[in-house]
Amino acid sequence: MSRKRTLLITLDAFETLFHPRKPIADLYAAAANHYRFPRGAPPLTPEKIHSAFKETFKAQSSILPNYGRDAALAGKYAGPKQWWSEVVVDTLARASGSREEVPPHLVNTLLNRFASSDSYALYPDVDEFLRWMTTVKVFEGGEFDKIVVGVVSNSDDRVPAILSSLGKRVGPWRAPQYATGKKPPRIRGFEPSSFYSRLAQNPPPSSTWLEPSGKGRVQVPVFEEPNDFDLVITSFQAGFEKPKREIFAAAKDAARAMLGPEYACGKWVCVHAGDDYVKDYCAARDAGWDAYFLDRDGQGEHRHVDRRKRIRSLTDLVSVYLKKYSGHPAPGELAELLRSSNRALS
Repeated sequence: MSRKRTLLITLDAFETLFHPRKPIADLYAAAANHYRFPRGAPPLTPEKIHSAFKETFKAQSSILPNYGRDAALAGKYAGPKQWWSEVVVDTLARASGSREEVPPHLVNTLLNRFASSDSYALYPDVDEFLRWMTTVKVFEGGEFDKIVVGVVSNSDDRVPAILSSLGKRVGPWRAPQYATGKKPPRIRGFEPSSFYSRLAQNPPPSSTWLEPSGKGRVQVPVFEEPNDFDLVITSFQAGFEKPKREIFAAAKDAARAMLGPEYACGKWVCVHAGDDYVKDYCAARDAGWDAYFLDRDGQGEHRHVDRRKRIRSLTDLVSVYLKKYSGHPAPGELAELLRSSNRALS
């Protein structure tokens, strides 16, 4: 019996999947001025906030790295909520030069705004990439028995909520807490602790089959709306930040746990793509993964990267890996299968 083969594709989040709708300093300034902070003073400008935010973020990251994870594990800190609250307060205090207390409702407004589509938008190529991956996931045959798509991000645990608010289906799998013992720690973040469960929550495929017109008899299993992202690994939950290879190991461990022992001991091809040369491309490559440097505008500084490893769009990953799916049809046929699958599910 041949060993199961799995393709694991992970992507960076910020500036790879989504980006701020407006500059962060603009959003801070708008919120502060809406709540008339500070009182009796001229409106805060994005320029002042930009400078203050950079200083505050750097200092906070030095004092409490990885969103205060270690202090949160020790029960001495409230995790990323407190971390970001302090960043907001210190940024506005620096920018205004005021000793006036920053109103709690102003802080909460910014925390909530940066946890949803209110402040973030997807890049145009993301939806197309995910449509292709959905098609490849549900098509029977090809080089891989299973395909897992995930996110690996140096961030707190708001990433799943942001992706969900942007209309993406996000699975429950997160970083296995192997680095801190057998029992998963109850670290306080934005997500409820139930997300540490290792129970698979995705329904199995149905036995319905399709026959796309004009293509002969092609059997395609119809799934119950597969997740766009099967797993999300954040540095806060994993306990490691890129470029540490341990965060990539956490992603693979989560995928193995999701698929079960039949696949865990099989053959794996692991791929990562992101816009940061050091934290995405070099880090994944050094972890033994197949790494791709995302350079959407073609103006990246690292032009020495092999052109075969530099992509201009996430859909380039589809083109690269379709060539390795010996059992998959041509892209045009896959597009027809995708349309047929969507019609059956609607």
